[in-house]
Amino acid sequence: MDQKRLRQMFPRASLSFVKANPELFAAEPQRPPRKALERKVAGTEQSIERIVLRYRLCRCRLQDPDNAYAATKTLTDLLCRAGILPDDSAQKIRLEVEQEKVSSYTEQRTEIEIIYP
Repeated sequence: MDQKRLRQMFPRASLSFVKANPELFAAEPQRPPRKALERKVAGTEQSIERIVLRYRLCRCRLQDPDNAYAATKTLTDLLCRAGILPDDSAQKIRLEVEQEKVSSYTEQRTEIEIIYP
């Protein structure tokens, strides 16, 4: 238990109780000093730029942002399966989804832009 919790439990603790239980009312606990990193973190040796995958959803009714991103999942998976993208992980691609309102259903479309580094 920490000191604050014990002070809450025993707000009127007598001086003799505090002296009899010094470990309960000790000063702030001391943390051991942290060691510096001995080696580089894995994966930071090579830094590659990510592929930018940009979708523009042109719809009559705009979607919520989370639904707009979810609507692009199948397309992203198909781009990976076709070999156009190496992987759809956050380390490999940066996903951007934009929405544009159009006036008629005949103008609805999904535009895909892929920018390789």
